[in-house]
Amino acid sequence: MLTKNPNSIKDTTAYRKLRSGICYALSLLPDHSSPVPSVLIYGQGRSGSTLLESLLCSTGYFSGYGELVASEVSPCWFPVNCIKGCRRLASLRYQKSMVCHVKSWHLEWKRSFQTPEDLLSYCSSPHWLILAIQRENTALQALSLCVARASGRFHRLVDSAPIEKVRIDPDMFIWALDLYEERCARDEVALRDVSCLSVIYEHHLRDAEQHQATIDMILEALGLESRPVEANVIKSVQHPRETVENYEEIDRICRDRGYNDCFE
Repeated sequence: MLTKNPNSIKDTTAYRKLRSGICYALSLLPDHSSPVPSVLIYGQGRSGSTLLESLLCSTGYFSGYGELVASEVSPCWFPVNCIKGCRRLASLRYQKSMVCHVKSWHLEWKRSFQTPEDLLSYCSSPHWLILAIQRENTALQALSLCVARASGRFHRLVDSAPIEKVRIDPDMFIWALDLYEERCARDEVALRDVSCLSVIYEHHLRDAEQHQATIDMILEALGLESRPVEANVIKSVQHPRETVENYEEIDRICRDRGYNDCFE
């Protein structure tokens, strides 16, 4: 059975303020040990982080908190304290370890007093496992963001219909491509000296047949027994020709940028 994300229980400003206050208060207490380490999924958007969290929660070992820092009352000035408190809250309320995913832009200076390095340093302890999630095909990652924005569908549920064709603004695609190139390079530097387990979208998450082996790999790293997994979201396997009206125009931009045959 899938574990419901606590963020979906009461998605109201009042509830988030209350939870933030409780978590910040709990963060002042000494960090506590847990039979099962918590999991931080760290990487950029459109790389399968929501799917990965859903799969982990389906094992029953974890309580999922989603994009915790981004979903808290914005801005989240002290994300390390927030996550530390939520870890204790998950243990007290759900008797489980927590899993959440954080993107580096959640910790930019206009939103936070703490940096990605601060968060990764805190999570580099026996109480945590850091999963560094990434996508090899940057062009498809950028296109996925543009399609999500144009269609208004950032996640596809298991029983939902395929995405219909949308037109992608070429300037937006170029912006997204530049954005992911810059942020992925920044993440590479931040993770350089961090002990983490690498999860590659194309090798571990894109196909449903990969899911059980991927979660088994993570559970083994945590010293946990394998359990069957299922997901309430799926990744689209549609070729860009099926989802992008001006596919040839977008493909031409990719080739001009050196991304040859990136959609094949």
